[in-house]
Amino acid sequence: MVKGRMQMLKRIIIAGIPAGFFLALIGAITESSSLAVFMSNIALNAKDWMVSVLFYNFMVGLILVLIYNAIHKGLEGNNPVTKGLFFGIIIWMIQTLPNVISSFLHNPQVVDFIKLELTTGFVAYPLVGIIIAVTFKRYIEA
Repeated sequence: MVKGRMQMLKRIIIAGIPAGFFLALIGAITESSSLAVFMSNIALNAKDWMVSVLFYNFMVGLILVLIYNAIHKGLEGNNPVTKGLFFGIIIWMIQTLPNVISSFLHNPQVVDFIKLELTTGFVAYPLVGIIIAVTFKRYIEA
């Protein structure tokens, strides 16, 4: 029983690492213009900040794999790409939309931030969902 759980944990980590790496990469690309301003306002140096960002994104990737593991059988679609796309859109709606609505209600001048969050999330989360679903199908359900 313990061996089975260790195998499942290992497989979840295998599926979570590419998802976390992709999220970190998308974040670095889309938010690089605001990075200098952000870095000037925090007490971390660049190396510590990058480690924190990578750790955060890998943890998000692992959490998303755990969620996918719990709900993948009930998702629409017969192949992992369709299931992953559907899962990514659900995660986008849960992760991004409440933050965007809250940001707009508190400060309507952040329209550019809202556009960036909506478009980046709408591209990134479905792609992460596909990465998770394909990796999950290949390594976990195998």
